[in-house]
Amino acid sequence: MAQFVELGRGPPFGVFQVDDGAFMKAAKLAPSAADRPRHIQILDEAARMINTRGVSSKPLSDLAERLNLSRAALYYYVKDREDLVFQVYRRTCELLDQALAGAMSAGPDAMAVVQEFIALAMAPEAPDLSVQAEMGLLRPDDRDIVQRDFEKVVGRFAGLLAQGQARGEIRPCDVFIAARTIISIVISVPANSRWAMSAQGPEVGDRRLQIALAQDMLTRGWMTDRSQVLDPLPVDLEVFAIAKVDAFDRAALARARREAILVAASGLFNRKGVDSTSLDEIALAVGATKRTLYQLVGDKTALTLACARRTGQIFRYVLHQVLESLDGGDPTAEAVVRWQRSLAMAQLRRDVEPVRGSGGMDGMTEDAFLEVRDIILEDNQVRQDLLSKLQTSGQMRRFGELSLVGPPNIWWNSMNWLNRQDVDEARRALIAAEVVEVLSLGLRAL
Repeated sequence: MAQFVELGRGPPFGVFQVDDGAFMKAAKLAPSAADRPRHIQILDEAARMINTRGVSSKPLSDLAERLNLSRAALYYYVKDREDLVFQVYRRTCELLDQALAGAMSAGPDAMAVVQEFIALAMAPEAPDLSVQAEMGLLRPDDRDIVQRDFEKVVGRFAGLLAQGQARGEIRPCDVFIAARTIISIVISVPANSRWAMSAQGPEVGDRRLQIALAQDMLTRGWMTDRSQVLDPLPVDLEVFAIAKVDAFDRAALARARREAILVAASGLFNRKGVDSTSLDEIALAVGATKRTLYQLVGDKTALTLACARRTGQIFRYVLHQVLESLDGGDPTAEAVVRWQRSLAMAQLRRDVEPVRGSGGMDGMTEDAFLEVRDIILEDNQVRQDLLSKLQTSGQMRRFGELSLVGPPNIWWNSMNWLNRQDVDEARRALIAAEVVEVLSLGLRAL
């Protein structure tokens, strides 16, 4: 089992050590392509395709080309685009359930099961898990089936964590939020690795290092002192909410209408995917015409990039508000907790909602890709300096080669599920706090 070993005194130092046993077990659960039925091979290739480019307007043609099959042969297994996505999402639920069942053979200890689940689900040899970012594309009955299958896995995982709490192995926490967060990590970190590598380098995409980081942080957290009780207020995000403006202030009204378009588009992109969302749908969501969208934002590419820029503005604003609150002082663990809670709150608010950057790389033009990568890299050095100071001061643990680039990657991917359902205002702060604590404190009993 992968673990982080601390050496020396003072601030923790060390390297990841990986036991190949878990990876060999994962390989047994994931037979080679030659041993898999044709239908499963098709779904696994479709999952890889969807993770790297989203659901395109012609996924069956794209998939047939990747598999060197005719469209007619593919129609033997799937009916249409919506059916393909439905089957891929059900396959992901089945794979998660299989990984959890396999992990339970690690023994009764809940933390051992969590670590084994991470190793099995994220193993390089394992089939790709789909991010399930286009649930809104499914037919209502199919969507209900996928949600039922997914919730079954969440419930089973939460039950395991609750049993661990009863035995004193798991710290007090909301086991359902913890389960969703763990599942988000094992799905999203590998699926978004290409984006991370394009911005941060190859180390952050090393699957074995990713697994070791996830196992370690979910067990012991990133905070050196797990006894701290930190409860900072999130950054006020009202500046990004749709403003109420004077109906006679034409400039302000145009800005508010443009903001409403970007918020609506971000929400639709998050639930249906970029390619699967039409300008007509976005216009309908805000009660405007497609012509108005062109006038205020531009075409589909311009709209997509505008949503990405707005997301970058939200992230940059939150980070700088947190740093300014330090008033020139040294960074603290509490500041990082506030930073992460604020990002979680942004994704929980439908009137703020940043666009989620899952997949889509292969479907972008070179210019669009470079711009989105630059948005990801904004304030990259500021973030790394912040983590470096925290690690030097002993407030944050080190994580080998991923000490500076790994934590932000896993933090972001742990929140990938937050904007998939409506959450009432009373529960937002609780959910944001719980999600952040899953990684700041880890799950092992205090």
